[in-house]
Amino acid sequence: MSDGPTGSNGAEAASANLRETAKWLVGGVVATSAGVFAGSSLTRLGSLDSPEDVPRLLITLTGALVGFAALGLIMEYAIAVLRVDRLSLRQLAEAGDKEGDLVATRTRIEDLFRGRLVGKTTSLAEMTARIDAAVETHEDAASKALLADAKTRLPQIMGMAQFVHVRRRFDALVSRLRWTSVLAILGFGVFAWGANPPERPPAARPPLLVVNPR
Repeated sequence: MSDGPTGSNGAEAASANLRETAKWLVGGVVATSAGVFAGSSLTRLGSLDSPEDVPRLLITLTGALVGFAALGLIMEYAIAVLRVDRLSLRQLAEAGDKEGDLVATRTRIEDLFRGRLVGKTTSLAEMTARIDAAVETHEDAASKALLADAKTRLPQIMGMAQFVHVRRRFDALVSRLRWTSVLAILGFGVFAWGANPPERPPAARPPLLVVNPR
């Protein structure tokens, strides 16, 4: 992952761009689903009505289920990008091992801002504790200097944290698209094959008139 945009405004704009791209992907999934349903009227699925057609019908339905399951996964991953809530400093600093995304974001931010965190601290947890202590004893010169430093640096730090968090979700979406797209193509390909069986030759009709030679 690159360092990303600099400045809080640049980070917010980059996050918004990633969300817009995810919205486009969601719209594409919906359009694809609608197209498949609309195109189903052009299939010959209704002709699979004889006992020997049962295996082909099962294969057809399995292909449709696989295709729509893949589209559902794409939708889920895209919505995960859109649902990223705004992060808080305390949320990042106190994230535990079970919150893998937040821990990864915190680690990345501590690496990006090494030597540039508020009060020359080395971690977000230490920085949060120092800010809390400065708020409690805000009258002395050291606390005032720390709070002034926090007012200057925190917007950039948290803006970048938000971008990194959204970027992680977006990268996961792109990575999963590689196999979910193939799965959708295979599923709908099987559906298209199964729903369009070859036409049966017309059944032989008995002659209308039989002449018995004498």
